[in-house]
Amino acid sequence: YKQVMGLTKFKEIVTNQLEDYNSMTTSGKMNLVLFNAALEHVARIARILKLPFGNALLVGVGGSGRQSLAKLACHICDYTLFQVTMTATYGIWTDPGWKTDLMQVMRIAGIKNEPVVFLISDTQIKDEQFVEDINNILNNGEVPNLFPTEEYQAVIEACMQDARNAGKTGPTAIFNFFIERCKKNIHMVIALSPIGDSFRNRLRMFPSLVNCTTIDWFHPWPTEALQSVASVFLDDVVLDPEDTKNNAQLQKSIVEVCVDMQERVHNLSGKYLRALRRHNYVTPTSYLELIKTFQKLFQKSRDKVGEEKARYVNGLNKLAETEEQVGKMQAHLKSLQPGLIKAKEDVKVAIANITESKKEVDAQRVVISGEEKIATEKANAAKAIEDKCTSELAVAMPALNKALGALKVLKQKDLTELKSFKTVSDGVKMSMEGLCYMFERKPDMVAPEPGKPKVKDFWGPAKKHLLGDTKLLDKILNYDKENMKESIIKKVSTLKAKPGYNPEKITKSSKPAGIVCTWVLAMHTFYFVNKNVLPLKESLKEAQAEVSVLMKQLNEKKAQLQKVENELAQLQKQFEEVKQKEADLVQQAQETSDRLARARDLIAGLSVMKDGWSIKAKELDIAFKNVVGDVIVSSGVMAYLGVFTIDYRNECVSAWKNLLKEKSVPSSENYKLHVTMGEPVELQHWRVMKLPNDDFSADNAIIVTKSTRYALCIDPEGQANNWIKNLEAKNKMKVLKQSDSNFAKEIPMCVQFGTPVLVEAVQESLD
Repeated sequence: YKQVMGLTKFKEIVTNQLEDYNSMTTSGKMNLVLFNAALEHVARIARILKLPFGNALLVGVGGSGRQSLAKLACHICDYTLFQVTMTATYGIWTDPGWKTDLMQVMRIAGIKNEPVVFLISDTQIKDEQFVEDINNILNNGEVPNLFPTEEYQAVIEACMQDARNAGKTGPTAIFNFFIERCKKNIHMVIALSPIGDSFRNRLRMFPSLVNCTTIDWFHPWPTEALQSVASVFLDDVVLDPEDTKNNAQLQKSIVEVCVDMQERVHNLSGKYLRALRRHNYVTPTSYLELIKTFQKLFQKSRDKVGEEKARYVNGLNKLAETEEQVGKMQAHLKSLQPGLIKAKEDVKVAIANITESKKEVDAQRVVISGEEKIATEKANAAKAIEDKCTSELAVAMPALNKALGALKVLKQKDLTELKSFKTVSDGVKMSMEGLCYMFERKPDMVAPEPGKPKVKDFWGPAKKHLLGDTKLLDKILNYDKENMKESIIKKVSTLKAKPGYNPEKITKSSKPAGIVCTWVLAMHTFYFVNKNVLPLKESLKEAQAEVSVLMKQLNEKKAQLQKVENELAQLQKQFEEVKQKEADLVQQAQETSDRLARARDLIAGLSVMKDGWSIKAKELDIAFKNVVGDVIVSSGVMAYLGVFTIDYRNECVSAWKNLLKEKSVPSSENYKLHVTMGEPVELQHWRVMKLPNDDFSADNAIIVTKSTRYALCIDPEGQANNWIKNLEAKNKMKVLKQSDSNFAKEIPMCVQFGTPVLVEAVQESLD
């Protein structure tokens, strides 16, 4: 051992070991408050486990910390911890079962040679055979006939080498070697409750529970322990969020009240036993239940009262806002009147302006309509002339277009090739004669034979001046056909009269010459057609000029009309805006008037309730402050007083209220559990479900429904039984007895599916 200098240092070491234990375990983490008494128990158990053949008998009521402190001491000693896992089928020879668990513990201790702590509590002892086997382990280190033959042989083989090293040979010696190891390494820690006859009977029947163990009594927690536990668990509960100093004072006061509750109920239980011969055990579990219930109910109750108070305060605020809005709406309605009058005047002015503008627009439309009709007639006449010109020109245009099309196919080299001919036919000459006429080329005077008179020759000038011109084709294609001279046409007419001047015949001699002949004849035809069309064209020109002037004037007047119409549209738009503004003002006035009427009706209807709301809001404000005291008293009633009759309850509650007054903890003067924790609608529903109509029964119903633990109802008249059956009938509640054959199967099924269970006729022990 190393000496620990002071209790503070020891507490620090044990706290570190507890944190180390919680970090290593994946389930079953322990949230322990290490007060001085707990530290003493840890030190005592650890010293017992370190002793050779050290076994401990931990005697104390449930919830006193026997198993938790034993686990912590085991971890400090760095021993292996073993506990049985109870199931519905757990038995002596089942697998897993009691015998298999014992063999597993003995293998760890005897084969692995590791110290192991076998921790078992009285709630895990399903059969007295368990206690007999524990008695044998404590006395001899073994359980007779525990290992079957195969397991026995396996143990012998596993320990053979270590036994030989220790000088042990033979199966019996090796098994004894194994047993010695088990006796040395197995440390039994048995947690038993002194309540009831079973504790006395077991100590009397199995003396090794006393002779071979060191007894550690877990007495009721001292005041220091109660204060430490309450301080730790209530440290996170904010009792007054607005005042930190008051919050700390309230927490301190509540801790003192919790301690007083535990001690007072413990003393009251003695008085209760003496008066009525009824036992009531006040255990640390009851104290933890008190703290857990307070943690659970405090914030819920504060939120509930706060929400209810907020509803009334909000209603009063809404009434005040409505009254204020009524005044504003009246002022607003009054302010809308001048705007309405002005809007009506603006509408009248807009209507007058629109009427005047519309007259002007209509007059201009009549004038323009007449002029548009005249212009349309002129345009139709010009179109008729244009159509006539087009139809007459259509006579000459096909031939001309055909000729021009042929010319486009013709290439300059074809004309150059024609120029290179030494001798040409008369047809080609006549074709060139026509070409010379068109371009006003004079012929050469040539004598065909010496001594004969000279004749006109067009071939020479044609070769020299026309066929040699590289731009001849362009000139032909772009010839000014509109302005041909009459003298040219007369010459072409003379040529046309000659029998040989025929394009088809000339084409046989020369295709280019034939094309030129076709063009000349087409131009001749076009001249005469165009000559007839020229007067029409002049008329068309004059008509188009007149139409152009008329259309220009018409467009100007249309523009003026459009301008006036735009002005009219703008006036119309302004009129619509003014009219909409008037309609909006009228609608606003109507809506304001309607809202004003509804607000007045609302105020008139709620004014009767206003006083009641104000009183209720003040009451809830007081109740909100009293939540701390009311909830701690309610938690005490639910954790401790369920077993007591009404007189004892009233005595205890009265004492707690006086204590709250002394500690300056606010609480209600006329406190009742079912008023503080219950809902009027819910209570009424319970009474419909056959709950007796008295405060004591209502308080009992609150304890049953609000407590964090399952309820054990002392119900000699069957009132609770009837109420619970009626209440849970809609949830298909199962009603069972421990004597039912399917009891062990039904309970897990109900837990799995969330089905309510009522166990009737519960005896002193409950499986």
